[in-house]
Amino acid sequence: MRRRPIATAVTVFVALALLPPAASAMPEASIKHPASAGPEASASPAASADPRTGEDDDRDRLATRMDRGCNFAARPRCGHIRVPLDRHRPAAGSIRIAYELFPRRQVRRPLRGTIVAVEGGPGYSSTGSRAYYRDLFGPLLDRRQLLIIDNRGTGKSEAIRCRQLQSYQGDYEQAVGRCGRQLGRRSDLYGSRIAARDLVAVLDHLGLDKVDLYGDSYG
Repeated sequence: MRRRPIATAVTVFVALALLPPAASAMPEASIKHPASAGPEASASPAASADPRTGEDDDRDRLATRMDRGCNFAARPRCGHIRVPLDRHRPAAGSIRIAYELFPRRQVRRPLRGTIVAVEGGPGYSSTGSRAYYRDLFGPLLDRRQLLIIDNRGTGKSEAIRCRQLQSYQGDYEQAVGRCGRQLGRRSDLYGSRIAARDLVAVLDHLGLDKVDLYGDSYG
């Protein structure tokens, strides 16, 4: 059950257990200042995939409103970056990856590190579980900041909309097939290996090097 309490405090957390070997051995993110990060860290609406439709512009305006509206209790730093939808086909456009960075509670004491929390499913929104994670890590967050990232296709990272599949109604296999046909060539662009590279892009954007990665269930 995913809502079990922590028995002991640990310093190394369970990391994306179901990643393929090549993805689970991802390199440490290089330190970059957000302003100098490469094209993967651009949060500008100018990175629209298809300027003829303006759809990505609309999505970025919505994302900007989400970032500004991030004003609940803990005052996190909320934002998003844009990464290539398909890193092998630049012409495919880009996708938004949203994050929330919660500062440590004891801001006058030295920072001990960053915990990155990733939800399971697959398909659950990590930012939708922010209250759960803040409760789960409890006193660890006194001197550690908490970074929550929505994997591509979930939560605030341009969530996939396949109504029949997400309703848990009808034949599951048929719903999966229908969703795959709806996504077309994009259906292979939401896997764990690609999500790991998106995560590294967010770490680069925020200038974070080493982190403690906690994976919940599939996460």
